[in-house]
Parts: sequence; structure tokens; C-alpha cells
Amino acid sequence: MMMHTEDQVPCRPGKVRVLKWCLGVLAGVVILAWTALAVAVRHAGPYLREQVIRDLDSRFGAEAELGVLNVSAFPRFRVTGENLTLQQGGDPQPFLSIPHFSVQVSPWELLRRPIHIDAVHLDGLSIVLPPRDERPKLTSSHGSQQQTGTQQPEFVIGRLISNTAHLEILPSKAGKLPLVFDIRNLTLASAGPGQAMRFTAELTNPKPLGDISTNGEFGPWAAEEPRDTPISGIYSFMNADLGTIKGIGGILKSDGQFRGVLDQIEVRGQTDTPNFLVTTGNHAMPLHTDFDARVDGTTGDTYLHPVNARLGSSTFTASGSVLHENGGHRITLDVSSGNTRIQDLLTVAVKTTPPALSGPVTFHASFVLPPGGASVPDRLRLDGSFHLTEVRFLHPGVQDKLDKLSARASGNPKEAQQDDAPDVLSELQGKFTLGDGVISVPSLTFQIPGGLITLAGNYQLKHEEFSFEGQARLAAKLSQMTTGVKSFLLRLADPFFSKPGAGTVLRIKISGTGDAPRIGLEFGRPHRNE
Repeated sequence: MMMHTEDQVPCRPGKVRVLKWCLGVLAGVVILAWTALAVAVRHAGPYLREQVIRDLDSRFGAEAELGVLNVSAFPRFRVTGENLTLQQGGDPQPFLSIPHFSVQVSPWELLRRPIHIDAVHLDGLSIVLPPRDERPKLTSSHGSQQQTGTQQPEFVIGRLISNTAHLEILPSKAGKLPLVFDIRNLTLASAGPGQAMRFTAELTNPKPLGDISTNGEFGPWAAEEPRDTPISGIYSFMNADLGTIKGIGGILKSDGQFRGVLDQIEVRGQTDTPNFLVTTGNHAMPLHTDFDARVDGTTGDTYLHPVNARLGSSTFTASGSVLHENGGHRITLDVSSGNTRIQDLLTVAVKTTPPALSGPVTFHASFVLPPGGASVPDRLRLDGSFHLTEVRFLHPGVQDKLDKLSARASGNPKEAQQDDAPDVLSELQGKFTLGDGVISVPSLTFQIPGGLITLAGNYQLKHEEFSFEGQARLAAKLSQMTTGVKSFLLRLADPFFSKPGAGTVLRIKISGTGDAPRIGLEFGRPHRNE
């Protein structure tokens, strides 16, 4: 049986020469192409520089300046620029400056119109907005005619990426500090001329110290008045350390949304501080707030309308403002109680454990916290009034003394001599002021069954010491407040201590601390005032 095999056909010398010639031609074409590209790149810089300036002039209605623009092809096709600025006509200070930017783009994209760029990386982006209506008239031949949505842009950019950015809104009022935002990891997704851009960003809030992450929409750019550029989005404020504000503490978390223009932003959100404390009390309590606010970019001031707060189990509302002043902030609030318990307020304010008293309270106060280096309790100013009902003193010794005083004042001295005298509920109302860590009470009415006590005095928050003096109008006469021989002898004194509408009027003094109070009735001399 015969077997056939295919013959191996050797390459002919002529074919080898043709192959070598083709490869040589191809290499020459590649060399010529790279040479042509290098020449094109060398001449592309001035052309692209002019296109960039023209496009920015048109988009922002401003005068664009670009220091240098370099184009390189090796090892990658790359465009870099330095000292890019935008300024309003005649204004010596640019409102936008970029020290350095870079772009990686396919050389074939340069042949398209418009030129498509995936991402532009910015280093040191800074935006400084002048006060409203202080913007000079445009002088740029390009910037005087802002690009409309029907005009084709020179460039279409997918993303603007800046690791750091600085936004500063200058105030319109003399002596006010600018509103400053230092931003990290800013990404703007370009949507084309005349449209809003999606953005994501992170920034550090200086006081209270914490991290903010945000995303939303920015634009379209308002060339005639940049402050009117719209902005909206949501934010999350994490791990804000209230301990960076002297006098308070706790870790705050806040989430919310914002909408408006750059110098008038409406913010709505909520905060949660599970361990809020004031250093005078040093007792952590949960604090939750829901708020509406307006941030005025012309001054950097914030207006609250309103804030609904829940401290422990108590609620109250506040409205007011946070104004920039002397390098700090002046906080002014109008505060009113809701479903509020006095024990929650005392727990957060003073160290005494348990708090001195419990019961529902209604109050209204003006709250002023001026700027300064002192702690919050020392700077805080309050002026208001309060009314407590169904008050029970939580210190057993204090409540026991009031129980016995009420029994005697009602003419039941035997009940006062019992160890288990029934508890009585008190009622307090008055006016107060707080300044320099001292609560001053010029008028305090304290009522218990059988007695009405009027007092005036003060309470020092730092040392938890109080001192009040006044008079006690008791329903019973002196002789009715005791038994035996004392009762018989005091009948002679009854006329001297009795007043119209009261069986007995005595001087009273309450002093000491929440843990060691002292209550004194002066029987030795009658009170001469009605």
C-alpha cells in the first residue's frame, strides 16, 4: 500500500525580499506617522490654548487667562496647563484660579468637533465670589456674549476632578468674615453648557470638628451674577466632636438636604447626639433636633426657623440666628418649652445626682451666646421666665423638710411629727437671668399646701451653691403649728406674726447645695412687709 505525504514547499528568495520590503515600508510609515504626530503636537499647544481661552470666556462670561499649555505625546498623549484664571472685566482679583491642571486624551479626539475629554484633573482650585452688585462690567470680547445652549462648545468634558478646592464668598457688610469652604475630593460631572452638573465632595467642618460628605447638582453657572448660581443636594455630617466647642461635649451626626443659590441656601435636616453633655453637669443625655435654616452667603450668617429639639424625654423649640462676629459666632435664640421635664434640664446642667427636683415645666427664654474663648456656661446669657407644677424634690432630706413644713403650715403639727408624713407637690414660678455662670432670680414664687413663699436670690452653676431669702405666708397661726406648752405660749405671739390673708408671715432663707440644702424660718422677729 502506497502512502502520500504533502511536500514542504520552501520559501522562494523573491518572496522573502518582498516581505522584507513591506516591513521596511511599514516601519517607515510608522516613523513618518510619529514624526507627523510630534510635529502636530508641537503646534497643537498654541491652538489648544486659544481654544481653551475662547471656550472659558464664552461659558463663564469672563476673561480667561492661561499661563502655559503643554502637549506631549510620549509616553502618553497628555495636555497640562498652569495658572488658569477667570476674572470679571476690570476686577484685579480672579474669581476662579487653577494653578495646575492635566488631561489625558486620545490624539484622534483632537480631530473631532467638539473635542471630547473624559476627565480633567485640577490642582488647587479656588473660587472667590465678590459681594453682590460689586461685580465690574464685562470687557472681554468673548465674555460679553455668554454661550447659549444652542451654541456648540469647543470642549465636552465628562468629569472635573479636584483633590482640594477652596470656595470663599466675600461678605457685603464691612467687618464681616467671609464664608469659607475647604473641600476635598470634589468631582463635577459636566452636563454641557446651560445645564446643572452633578457633584460629589467631602469637607472638614472646623467647629464642631467633623467630616461632611455631600452630593447634588451645581449650576448652570450664572455669569451675570455668580452668586445666583443654583445649588442643591444632600449631606451627611459624621463624627462631629462637640468637645471642640469649649463647655459642651458629645459626638454629633447630622443628615439633611439643601437648596438655593450660592449666597442664599435653605437647609433642612436633623441631628442626633446620643451623649450630649454640658461640662457644668457632665451628665451625657441623648439630644435630637429637627431644623430648618437659611445660610446667607453675603454675610456667612445662619437663620434658624425653627429648631425642634428633644433632650431626654423633654421637647422644646427655638428660633434665631448664628451671626459671624469678631472672628467667632454670636448665637441668638428665642426658646420655648414643649413637653418639658425639669429633671432633664437639671441633669444636663448640674452635677447633682439625682437632680434636685422633678416635674413638668413651661418656660420662655432669650438665649445669647457671644463669641469668645471662655467656656459656654461662662459666656451664655439667658433672660426668661418659668412655671413648674407638680414639683417633687428628689433629695429625700429636702422633700421631708417640705412635707413637715406643709403639715405645720396647714395646722397639722402632729402629722409633721410623723416619720412618714405624706409627700406634697410644690409649684414654682418666676423670672430669671443667667450671666457669668450665675442664675439670678429676682422673683420666685414657691407654693406648697398651706404656704406661699416668695424668694429672691441666685444659684452659682460652677459650685452648685444657692442662696435665697424672702417671706413665707402660712395658712396656720404660730400656735397652730406646734403642740403642747409651745402652742399655748405662742398664742401670745400670734397677733404679731399674722397678716391679712395669712395666719403667719415669717422670714425664710434657703441656702446650701443640692446635696446639703438648709431651710430656715425666722421665728424671732416678725416680717414687717405685708
